[in-house]
Amino acid sequence: MSKYVALNVPVTLGTTVLTDHAARVQVELSADSVDATAFGGNGWRENLPGLKSGSISIDFQADHASGSVNAVIAGYFGGTAPVIVGGTAMGTTALGTATCVINDYKPHPAAVGDLATMQITWPITGAPVGFGLS
Repeated sequence: MSKYVALNVPVTLGTTVLTDHAARVQVELSADSVDATAFGGNGWRENLPGLKSGSISIDFQADHASGSVNAVIAGYFGGTAPVIVGGTAMGTTALGTATCVINDYKPHPAAVGDLATMQITWPITGAPVGFGLS
């Protein structure tokens, strides 16, 4: 895949495509660094790779219509669901898929005169597939 401008990044929660209500998506992956320093390192720390983790953050535009974004998130709230980022609308296969814990939901995010949006971050559980990982 070459450089691109993010004009249409598909976002799917479970089996429901929510692209038309997503304005931003960000996948963050990290790995712990575990200190394994011992004598004999000439004053330098030794680190070993530790546990990996990640999250997917999405800015959704709220919509309480049946089958729309709020109903879909509410249906998974307190459980887990696959989140697919990218896909055929970008002319590629999905950038990646991860099972997320749906523990963040803002059912009524509104301020006077503003578009009602939900800035949501869900932790990834288990190993994601894709996202440039082998």
